[in-house]
Amino acid sequence: MIKPLEFNKISKIRLFILLKFYNLSLKYSHKNYFYTTIILFRICFMISPYWDDLWLQYLQFLYRNKKYRKAALLYKESIYLSPNYSTIHKLGEFISKKGTINDSFHKEFISLISDAELRSMLISLRNSNTIYHPSKFWLYHLVFNIIQIEHNGIENFKRSVNKNYFGWSHHTDIKSQIETINKNFTCDTIFFLKKINKDILELNQMKEDLTIEGWMDYIRLLILLYSFAKSQDTETLFKNVEESPLGNPIWIPIEGINVSQDLPNTIFEINTFAKHLTFTEKENLNVIELGAGHGRVGQLMLQKYNNMKYTIVDIPPALFISQWYLTNSLKGKNVFKFREFHSWDSIKDEFESADIRFLLPHQIEMMPDKYFNLFINISSMGEMTEEQIMNWFHHINRCTRGIFFLKQYTNLNNSFDSTIISKEDYPSSSNWKVLLDRTNPLFSSFFETIYRIE
Repeated sequence: MIKPLEFNKISKIRLFILLKFYNLSLKYSHKNYFYTTIILFRICFMISPYWDDLWLQYLQFLYRNKKYRKAALLYKESIYLSPNYSTIHKLGEFISKKGTINDSFHKEFISLISDAELRSMLISLRNSNTIYHPSKFWLYHLVFNIIQIEHNGIENFKRSVNKNYFGWSHHTDIKSQIETINKNFTCDTIFFLKKINKDILELNQMKEDLTIEGWMDYIRLLILLYSFAKSQDTETLFKNVEESPLGNPIWIPIEGINVSQDLPNTIFEINTFAKHLTFTEKENLNVIELGAGHGRVGQLMLQKYNNMKYTIVDIPPALFISQWYLTNSLKGKNVFKFREFHSWDSIKDEFESADIRFLLPHQIEMMPDKYFNLFINISSMGEMTEEQIMNWFHHINRCTRGIFFLKQYTNLNNSFDSTIISKEDYPSSSNWKVLLDRTNPLFSSFFETIYRIE
């Protein structure tokens, strides 16, 4: 695994040689001695193959010398070796802060993607208006998540990229959620723990992220999430829906139900906005979700509600994942898969007959006015630029007649794009009626607001 150099775990002689050649490689890398620098870096890699600063300096050297294909291959290899977010953060931050989806590095990266469908999505996104391009924050995650999918397989995405789609895997986040829920809800977790098989409790399914202590806290969190969501389940979703096993979820059985983070969080979210839908809206739901992750909300709603249409708007690879996940977990549903089109009239009949539809962000411009009666955005807008947020609120107002559910960080410092987005920065229209405005009871860092848009 790529990680900082542990000086106390390397002999003084090896350390002296390593630092000598490392400093020489940095010196020559700035003097256009390309092949000499390559040799020096390779010697360093022989001595210390997993030193993160060495990987970063070599990546920067390739980037400066416009060896973008080699740089892309190096970054892919770094994620194969270190699939966790923190260990290769320096490399990804360097690439995304310098880049755009149209730059030479990302063009080379896209050309290396083996899946033709995913590659076509990225090319289409790249050719769209720049306001719909990923921010630098999402550009980082775009590359990182694609490499994770290629390395671990889409069939295991719930154990890799899903940790970046509202799936918490850091012990500090888990403890924070437990603390928040305990302030709002009382639950006898020991009662539930006694009913769970000991082998399940002791098998740490997240050992790459959590210690045994962290894993036990994770199980307590799942119990709390389940119990709280069940207490709020006026829509009786627990009786009517289940999470698909596709993607290899990290779940445990609670009262005969396989429970991951996704199931109770999603059931609670649906209950939160569903109570504000009119009877007529529920009978003819036409939903659009911006930034759906793997499609967890749609996967449950499409099981619960009849005569319903669900549209997902997202960037790859999330759009690619949600299309694979919903198409395969909801057999028998009519699907409008992503494709390029240039007018509403050219796809109107096929789009309207489909139960599930998949769009890239720029294709929102071709959706009719006041077409959807429920617009959902959960934890994705805060990582956009202010200009992009303004543009999306314009389309939300234009495309929606009904309910808009917004759930975001109350304050989010986005270092990639040098922005701080706060709750006050979301430009709701004066003619929107606020139906709910509160701190999320499951995670105090989030707020949730529900509007009615006419």
